[in-house]
Amino acid sequence: MKLGGKVLWGLVLVALPVLVVAGLLVFGIGKPWQARLEQDRELSTRLNELWHSGGTASLGELAGGDWDRVHIYQQEVLGRDQVEREVGAPVPMEDTFDRRGASVLVFMKGVELQRAVWVDVPLLSGVYTAAVTLTAPGYPKYLEFNEPEPTGPHLVADTELEAKLRELVRTRGTSLLRDLTGGDWDRVYILTANTRARVEEFVGAPVEMEPVFTHQGSILVFRDGDAVQRASFIPGFLPQGIYSSAVRVDATAGMPKNPTLSDPTPPK
Repeated sequence: MKLGGKVLWGLVLVALPVLVVAGLLVFGIGKPWQARLEQDRELSTRLNELWHSGGTASLGELAGGDWDRVHIYQQEVLGRDQVEREVGAPVPMEDTFDRRGASVLVFMKGVELQRAVWVDVPLLSGVYTAAVTLTAPGYPKYLEFNEPEPTGPHLVADTELEAKLRELVRTRGTSLLRDLTGGDWDRVYILTANTRARVEEFVGAPVEMEPVFTHQGSILVFRDGDAVQRASFIPGFLPQGIYSSAVRVDATAGMPKNPTLSDPTPPK
């Protein structure tokens, strides 16, 4: 059967888009779109000028914007899962970020993401408040971050508990957490949150601490009934959760692993 010229040309026009899409899929061009971090060129320039020229400057003034803390990452391979777990919010970025010599900055206000960018300056990883200042000790030394001393309530490191945990790890031992901490409490809340709002939401009660917690480590909030007995932090990391006074610390794995926790009567 013969086809007219117009009919044949119509079939070509219909089939052409299908063939183009198929070709794109074959060559991998049709992969799903994925968010990517963008470089903040203006902030990169300002940081580089400070780094090379020396001096001191406020990160808030350099970066601009409305934020109360910034999470900074400088590591060979940075995963989106890690970032979102630590900042507590979705972050539009690739699954892994691996640009050499770059730092990722995630600006937050409360529980809301303000923006996430990268700069071509190696910065010290950590969580910093909007009040932090940067000092250039002389290129090529890293820029130094200086947080002002807290003026209101703030968490204090439990150095005694940290020393006992280190000894437990060294001897590969186990112990009731209550025997290590002392005090009169029936449950403890352990978390790595970085704002007072998130801590109080997790604990369900007011906690005397700074609005933004910038130390690396675990926060421990001890309660007896409805009353908060005390709150502190340790530099090391314990599994996040809510535990009863029967919880046991297991450090038999030794270094470099963190101790684990097992609770025969976890709070409901």
